[in-house]
Amino acid sequence: MSRGPTGPFRLKTRIFLAPSRRAAVLTLLMAMALGVSAAVAQVWTHQQTLEFGYEISRLAQERNQLQERHRRLRIELELLKSPKRIGQIAATRYGMRPPEPEQMRRLRTIERKRDPVVGSLGRQKHASSARQQMGVGEHL
Repeated sequence: MSRGPTGPFRLKTRIFLAPSRRAAVLTLLMAMALGVSAAVAQVWTHQQTLEFGYEISRLAQERNQLQERHRRLRIELELLKSPKRIGQIAATRYGMRPPEPEQMRRLRTIERKRDPVVGSLGRQKHASSARQQMGVGEHL
C-alpha cells in the first residue's frame, strides 16, 4: 500500500533536528513572534494616538464654533429683549403709546408677614388675600 506520491514529488513530512538545535529554533521562532507582536502593538498604539489626536482637534474646533454661535445668539437675544426695540414694535405694530398721566393708577403696597418656610400654597394664599384687600381679582 502506498500513501501519497512517490518519486521526486514525494514530500518530506518530518524534519528531524537534534534536541539542542530544536530548542534553538523554537527559541528563535518565539523571539521573532515576540518581536513581531511588539512591533504590531507599537504601530497600533501609535495609530490610536493619531486617531485620538485628530478626534480631539475636531472636537475642539466644534466646541469653538459652538461657543461662537452661543455668543452670537446671546447678543441676538439681548437685542430682541431691549426695551427700545419692544417699544418701537408696540408703537408701530400695535399702535401703542405711553400712557397719559390721568391713565396711570398708583397701587399701594401691602405688608405681608414673612414666613420662613413658605410653600406654593402659602404664596397663593398671600396673593389671593392681597387681591381681595385691593378689590381686584373677581374677574380672574
